[in-house]
Amino acid sequence: SAATASSAAPHPVLVFATISEALEAAAPYDVVAVQPGVYLERLRIAKPVDLVGAGPLGSAVVIGVDGPTIDAFGQFVARVANLRIEQQSTGASCTMTAAVLIKGGATLALEESSVTSDAGHCIVIQGATTKGYIVHNRVHDGKGVGVLVCDGGSALIEDNEIARNGRAGVAVLSGGDPLVRANK
Repeated sequence: SAATASSAAPHPVLVFATISEALEAAAPYDVVAVQPGVYLERLRIAKPVDLVGAGPLGSAVVIGVDGPTIDAFGQFVARVANLRIEQQSTGASCTMTAAVLIKGGATLALEESSVTSDAGHCIVIQGATTKGYIVHNRVHDGKGVGVLVCDGGSALIEDNEIARNGRAGVAVLSGGDPLVRANK
């Protein structure tokens, strides 16, 4: 099983073959627990859920190819924690995007995770009503920027290790408004 979904209400834990299936079936405020393993999936988060890797950091790995590995969009608050998130590309013609893309008014807390991209930026927070809380992560080895805040997006970028990215560790463009503190 790839993932389980459970809510605060008393009902059985549901088991799914993929993380995408678990996210689709999850009700608002459910916790989707990702079992240890490697998952070749591009995940779309469009509702308030917690997506949490089970086991030690690095044991639940999500790899997206030719686009965002995690794409969070819409007017909601969600949380992603304890995952190794990788973005890969099948060729040079792939548009530079992000391993984690937060846009369209979403608020996403990304915690205790490892994020890398050999195809683009590691994390992008984009849009006037979009917010990212990027806390206690390892953001590394991105082809582009480690954390990019742009187009009026706002963010708290705190206590992360941000290293070996092809461009800046943190970049602010087009009215981005982050609070950046206590990073290495």
